[in-house]
Amino acid sequence: MPLTLDDFGIEIKNVSNGYTLRFPHPETGEIWVEEVIEEDEHDPLAAPEKLLWRLMEYFTFGGTKHDKERLRVVREKGGA
Repeated sequence: MPLTLDDFGIEIKNVSNGYTLRFPHPETGEIWVEEVIEEDEHDPLAAPEKLLWRLMEYFTFGGTKHDKERLRVVREKGGA
């Protein structure tokens, strides 16, 4: 079940080859913008990582290098 525009102002759908995002145009608020984040068959974490970065950008809660604290999306190598 996708999150709806009524919930957050953005709609996210998990589709067969990645994600689609739909949201109001930042300047007009009325014209819908649709973005596609495609999976990379060689990197299964690429699409979810891009989705997280895009959401941080959309909601402007990532911060900047000048902030005392900020959020990041980090990949870590697994064990073994």
